[in-house]
Amino acid sequence: MTNERSNCWSSGYCKLHSFDRQRRLELFCNEQRRQAMVYERKVEKVFWTIENDFENDPVKVLMNRNISTFRDCMKHISRLKADRMALAYANGSYKSVLEKLSGNGKMTPLDYNCQDKHHADAVNMAYWRTCAFLLGAVVDEAFAVDVQLVGPSKENLFALTEKAVGKYITKTLTIEPLLVSLEFALDLFDSNVWKQELVHEMKHEAENGEQGVIIYRMGDFVDITYGPLIPNTSHIDKFALTKVEHKNFEYRFIGVSVPKALKCSSYSWDLICNASVMPSVKERKLLEASV
Repeated sequence: MTNERSNCWSSGYCKLHSFDRQRRLELFCNEQRRQAMVYERKVEKVFWTIENDFENDPVKVLMNRNISTFRDCMKHISRLKADRMALAYANGSYKSVLEKLSGNGKMTPLDYNCQDKHHADAVNMAYWRTCAFLLGAVVDEAFAVDVQLVGPSKENLFALTEKAVGKYITKTLTIEPLLVSLEFALDLFDSNVWKQELVHEMKHEAENGEQGVIIYRMGDFVDITYGPLIPNTSHIDKFALTKVEHKNFEYRFIGVSVPKALKCSSYSWDLICNASVMPSVKERKLLEASV
């Protein structure tokens, strides 16, 4: 009798979780369509200057306000280079390649072979942030009920890795940013108090003077994250979930990845995966001190 009740509770929780995920997706799509209709009624033009290392002189382009993206700017120069863009450095800050242009400005396209250290660090962070976002999508779906993990096996980790690769990476999904109002974001995550706290932390003043937040969609997964993400899962090459750490009731999923633009041999990849499961330097020192 107890097992039957437990199974019923789990089934109900799973359905509620699935409903929340589907609700977020529908709200995102509806808001995206609404914004597109508003901005397409009256198209305004903006000027953008593209500065890069492969052109002697900056290139000036005329774009559509709140419709065109940084990637669209780059397509005026090269479709191939537009596809390789990981981030845009626009008006002094780093932006998602697919963010809409809200006004005039200048931008520098950034790929995975940046020579400038600050730009390279920003691209690296955006890549890792995206991998964490992807991992969040997999974990969110895999653990739709409250569970306690006890030393997940290699088979468990491999299964999650396969899910990440099969459902998200090989399908080359676009990672779409959308600027929404604070009220919309709070309603989007109304079933998750922790996410609502993040919304308040990440809010900023939008062009219209109101508080806004950028949310992201990847396939059927909609979430919020610190900082910009790369534009497409096709940029991700090797990917593996290698370790799960837990303390009390909090779990930390750890993985490794290499972008497609950077070559990595199978031997090097094995070394990276093996190193990721080793204790950190701080942990090793604590272990050595306790012996």
